[in-house]
Amino acid sequence: MNNEDFKRVRGHPGPILEELWMEPLGLTCQQLAEALFVETELVEKIISGEQAIDADFALRLSRLLGTSAGIWLRLQQTHDLSKCYLESNEWKMVERMERPDEDLATELIAELQNH
Repeated sequence: MNNEDFKRVRGHPGPILEELWMEPLGLTCQQLAEALFVETELVEKIISGEQAIDADFALRLSRLLGTSAGIWLRLQQTHDLSKCYLESNEWKMVERMERPDEDLATELIAELQNH
């Protein structure tokens, strides 16, 4: 996905969770919270889009629902990126920096990954 693909703010994963999982399963926020061993308030905030889904919550959802944790994190990331792209201008002040020698950059990345 390219930044220019953001023509609107993409959906928060909370309402998606509610519509595609909770409603068909007949789950309340309290029931989902109990199943995930989290506070009901957290589930309510995620469903309303006030709270982001983090890695811990994504892992809990994946275990409960048989999905991948990555899908929940990607939905959240896409929402966050699209929102920032469309609603913030501060990031646009950053000027592109030319990368040093490609071989040097590749070596540095490989070295960092080995640590």
